[in-house]
Amino acid sequence: ATCSAREEPSARMSAGMPDAISMLQYAANSRAEEEKHLLRKERNRQSAAVSRKRQRDHRQQLEEENARLRDENEQLLRLLHEHAPHVELPRSAPAAPSPDLPSAPDD
Repeated sequence: ATCSAREEPSARMSAGMPDAISMLQYAANSRAEEEKHLLRKERNRQSAAVSRKRQRDHRQQLEEENARLRDENEQLLRLLHEHAPHVELPRSAPAAPSPDLPSAPDD
């Protein structure tokens, strides 16, 4: 019976493999798996940082567009009032300021 390299050393010993060799193979496989795990964690960390930056940039773009549209709306209302003061606009509740969103953590 053959044993895979991922089996515990004790399982290989029962298969007749020398203890020192099985321990070395197990240690080498453990190190390789740990390296893969650490590399995967680092890639995930970098990916998360890129995602947070993209979200931050998008939020900032939306806030800038919102401010621009509010300014444009105010200008248009002033122009309308200047050129047609007799026109009565429907009263609407003033737009509530957008709540301050918690800022994303810096990377």
